[in-house]
Amino acid sequence: MTEEKKNIPDEKGDKPGNSNPKMPQFNAYWIYGIIFAVLIGITMFSGGQAPQKVSWSVFENQILPGGDIVRIVVITNEGDAEVTINESALGKYSDILKDHATLPRTGPHLLVKIPTLDKLEEARKSAEEAKGIQIPIEYEERSNLLRDFFMMMLPFLLIIGIWVFFFRRMSSQGGA
Repeated sequence: MTEEKKNIPDEKGDKPGNSNPKMPQFNAYWIYGIIFAVLIGITMFSGGQAPQKVSWSVFENQILPGGDIVRIVVITNEGDAEVTINESALGKYSDILKDHATLPRTGPHLLVKIPTLDKLEEARKSAEEAKGIQIPIEYEERSNLLRDFFMMMLPFLLIIGIWVFFFRRMSSQGGA
């Protein structure tokens, strides 16, 4: 009988002869917290590499006539143009580029919201004729994969969410 009492745990859950306390169990919510913290950190601290936004009038009247543009990439589905400026000329536009030290060295340096593709072509041709240089221009169509994925999965997630909601409500109705 005394042997049986030795193996019965006390109110804390420890056995009487056990000097090792129970370690806390791993909680799966820590993984979600770590992933969330990493995503927030990436979002907060990756701002130095983004191109600086500049208005169309500043681009058309000050930057384009300067002749220091290496290339222009037009993102057709967003109506934006990414402009890469010659690395040696970044200091020349220090009044426009507030802090050109944080801009990426290889480019793109500027992000310009273009009114229409025709206006961009017209402004580029006039700058090429005035300076006697060629400004290469490329056209791209970009997609946001994360947004497209969520838009594709949203109906399924909504149906599953409603299904789980109704089945939980039905199982809680014990009745009687």
